Amino acid sequence: MSHLNALTICGVRLFSPEENQKVLFSTPVTLFLGQNGCGKTTIIECIRYALTGEIPAGTNNGQGFLNDPDMTHVSITKGNVKLKYTDNIGNVITVSRFMQVQKKADGKMQFKSLNVNIRKHAPDGETNDISGRCVDADNFCCNSLGVSKSILNNVLFCHQENSYWPLDEPKKLKEKFDEIFEAVKYNKYIDFVRKDIKNRQLNIKVEYFVVNSYLCQNCGYLNLVLISASICDKNDKTSNFFKAYVKRGNVNVCLVKSYLALMLQCQFCTIIRLHFF
Repeated sequence: MSHLNALTICGVRLFSPEENQKVLFSTPVTLFLGQNGCGKTTIIECIRYALTGEIPAGTNNGQGFLNDPDMTHVSITKGNVKLKYTDNIGNVITVSRFMQVQKKADGKMQFKSLNVNIRKHAPDGETNDISGRCVDADNFCCNSLGVSKSILNNVLFCHQENSYWPLDEPKKLKEKFDEIFEAVKYNKYIDFVRKDIKNRQLNIKVEYFVVNSYLCQNCGYLNLVLISASICDKNDKTSNFFKAYVKRGNVNVCLVKSYLALMLQCQFCTIIRLHFF
């Protein structure tokens, strides 16, 4: 079972940019207790940001997520979040995200996500560093926890200002459930399966028509051979040749008929699946 081990925060909101502050998590429950403004929500936001890369709402695109450069009279403030957790197969994962807020010449603030580092410690002692784009890091964290990104954002680490979505109006509630259960991806996959089944069914029909035409043509040839054999004398060697040819032809016809029956069975299965979907 996956669980969180420790969180290190530096330069995020009220946390100092000069030193790392570490939070250890207990199992199975960790309780945060403190006065308003002491950083309880910030801890949840940092966990969510480390796992999903999602910037908290109400931070003006991340500008308010880090320390304000004006407070320290600098042009750039940097911060980082490091989360250590155990995934669903026992690996210890450490994900580190680095970001900065820069004050432009026109006085505007700009938030920028920097590099993401992921280190995996296997139970056998092997250590691997995983590098990649932020999107790959997000997918890696969600997959290693065994939880989708939408559940992390809307259920497990939902911001307190957005935690009342179950009481929202029906339309927005449906949209939220569709996001959590990834209904859009499911519908897209169903459409893809339907199109694929239709294409396969069309290919089977075309192939069935070709093979059936070949069968009818060969049956016609065999009938001509039978007529020719009946005209010839019974003791004639030509008649024996015709009979052997007809015998081999009948075997081929049986094989082709079996193939056609199999094709009809496959076509029936595709029709059933198409009707089911």
